[in-house]
Amino acid sequence: MRQEHYDLLQRCRVGRLKPEFTNKLGWLVGNLYSRVGTPDWADYEGDKRKDTLVKEYLDDAIPEDSWVPDSWIKSAVAEGVDLISLQGPPANELRKYAPTPPLNVMIDEVCKTALAVKIDAYGQMFADSISRNGDLRSIFARDVVSHFKEHLTPEESESFVSILLEAASFTHALTVSVRSMLAAAKNHDDGDAVIKAIEVGGQSSKCLPLLRKSIESVLSVNLGKQLNTMSDLFERSPFLTKKSMDECRKLVESAGHASWLTELASLRKRLASSGKLKSVTDLRKLLFSFAP
Repeated sequence: MRQEHYDLLQRCRVGRLKPEFTNKLGWLVGNLYSRVGTPDWADYEGDKRKDTLVKEYLDDAIPEDSWVPDSWIKSAVAEGVDLISLQGPPANELRKYAPTPPLNVMIDEVCKTALAVKIDAYGQMFADSISRNGDLRSIFARDVVSHFKEHLTPEESESFVSILLEAASFTHALTVSVRSMLAAAKNHDDGDAVIKAIEVGGQSSKCLPLLRKSIESVLSVNLGKQLNTMSDLFERSPFLTKKSMDECRKLVESAGHASWLTELASLRKRLASSGKLKSVTDLRKLLFSFAP
């Protein structure tokens, strides 16, 4: 700055240092720009002495097994753990309360989303197959009628099957029942969730209200049967038996289910090892190829 500018600078001034801080500023500037040019820790490339010293001082101050992330402590407190009563090294005791790493949470959510999309695709596949495939619908219809054989003559049983096959309400109710069974796959975390849901459905499925209403309508309107003597049949578990569940399983397996499981396992592995955008791109491609 030239001397003739000094008055202009003073008029433009919006603040100033108190006298005691003027001296401090002079000291700071001198300390910064008057240092002797000696090597610093960062100038020793690859030198481990700094890390060694830091670790020694920290170990003297606080043992290494006393350092734990705040997230561990918060999770333990949320579980009702009394931190004062902990026995042994805190890190060892609190590690069991460590929350799931964010990457693992993300991978689990990705796989849950993939499963949900796949379940919807299978549900639509079943809806189309039941609607178009008379043989498949006949297997389910005969499975249903098998529950009522004690109350029907052979002729009535055959008539019952024929009426069910022609009833649009039965086809719709049957589709809803199968899709509800598949939706239970979202609750299975281990192994093949879809096949597990089918297996559980074959062991514990009950007659859904919509399916029961359709069957009762056919029985009362077309066969004139009184339902009060057979109402307990609707409460039997399973209602759709192993024969129907085997057909469900065959249909799933015929849609390339095994290769999808392999792709999903490969995707999980890639995400766990890298988590890069390429894996997310792979996920997008996989999700859009779910429909059988």
